[in-house]
Amino acid sequence: MYTISYCFLIFLIISFLGWVMEVIDILVETNKLINRGFLIGPYCPIYGLASLCMIFLLKPFSNNLFFLFLMAILICSVFEYFVSFLMEKLFRARWWDYSDRFFNLNGRICLRNSIIFGVLAIVLLKYIYPALHHFLIGIPPQILIGIALITFLIFLFDFIFSFNVIFRLKHTMDTIT
Repeated sequence: MYTISYCFLIFLIISFLGWVMEVIDILVETNKLINRGFLIGPYCPIYGLASLCMIFLLKPFSNNLFFLFLMAILICSVFEYFVSFLMEKLFRARWWDYSDRFFNLNGRICLRNSIIFGVLAIVLLKYIYPALHHFLIGIPPQILIGIALITFLIFLFDFIFSFNVIFRLKHTMDTIT
């Protein structure tokens, strides 16, 4: 059942849920409503991509919660570190910095967030993914493809537009300094 349309919609929905979680976290912390992520739209692709990895790699182990928890910590921490490194190299900017948090590695990952990702992976594989799967398989394939295509085009436009804005801003900052 892992069609491209199905996987993209899982990615997009979980990217949106990750964005909501990030916005709420920052709202509680700073009392300010801030769009989290580097795209203009309401999604954080790192959550969608990491979740697809969890679904593909760890779903067979979803009954062993301790193993699932540990593997999710490992996979998500490596993934978050790599994405942080890549984004810093691409944009010469840090999108998050955990340097002030206990047990961090170069400010890119920290123990607190890694543990939270372990817990979130359990919630994802035990509750969120089964509900999304049940919902998506109830949609006729032609409609699912249409929804996926339309949302992909919106996401692609946002991605291209956001990258363009970021690179122009980076170029402007480079010429100022």
